[in-house]
Amino acid sequence: MKLTRPFIKPEKLNSGMTLIEILVVVAILSIMVGVAGVSISLLSSRDAESCAKDINTTLEAARMRTLSQEGNHNFVMDTANGECEITPDGDGEDVPSRVTVSFSSEGTYDLSAHTVIEIAFDKSTGRVSRVTADSVPIDINNVNLIRIHAVSDNGKRATVMLVTATGKHYVEYG
Repeated sequence: MKLTRPFIKPEKLNSGMTLIEILVVVAILSIMVGVAGVSISLLSSRDAESCAKDINTTLEAARMRTLSQEGNHNFVMDTANGECEITPDGDGEDVPSRVTVSFSSEGTYDLSAHTVIEIAFDKSTGRVSRVTADSVPIDINNVNLIRIHAVSDNGKRATVMLVTATGKHYVEYG
């Protein structure tokens, strides 16, 4: 008796990807690139916000220490070195490298050309008592509002606003 194998049709060889498979892969990659782009943009925008919050916190600490402790505790912002600190304590924050910090003001004196600003607070009221820009004393009556701008590489902006008459300050976003 002779055994025969039944005829089996050979399976089709997989010789590549179909058009549908390629389209699915391209769609998935497009979605992944879009999500990554949005994530990077959000991280960059948070740099300016975070920097402004750190500057605002350091400004508040200098003001509170002047009001509550012995001696003067001045706020110093150095845009050239990317430092924000309280003198003489040395406490403070570094500005992230992806953020540019600049100054502007309202009043008759313009702070925009300066790179270092020092702000002293009155011990009894907490208002701004002295402003020094690049080691030059500024008449406080010529500056009503000091703005410290933090701008990230992608153009996102946050600004610390300091009202000199009261010493109050806050952060504006956008």
